[in-house]
Amino acid sequence: MLVLKRLLVLNIDLISLFLFINELYPPESKEYRIYKAKIQKYKYFITITLFKNLSYKSPFVKRKKIRKKTKIRKKKKIRKKKKNKEKIQNRQM
Repeated sequence: MLVLKRLLVLNIDLISLFLFINELYPPESKEYRIYKAKIQKYKYFITITLFKNLSYKSPFVKRKKIRKKTKIRKKKKIRKKKKNKEKIQNRQM
């Protein structure tokens, strides 16, 4: 981790950093996953492009899907409320 921090402080371009980690640990090892997670903490999401062949998914994708679902649910609720209001008004007339 110290090596990573030093590299990031020196501001070496990120692609070389990821390649450096790739050489240190084979993609199947646990250390590799831990390093990948720690790099994500620094919000350098170039991992998505570099590690596509490892079927790596960004956590951002999930967040977007969840947001979309919640938006749809909210819209449905609003529609239901409007319909209910209309029904009540019709009954009163």
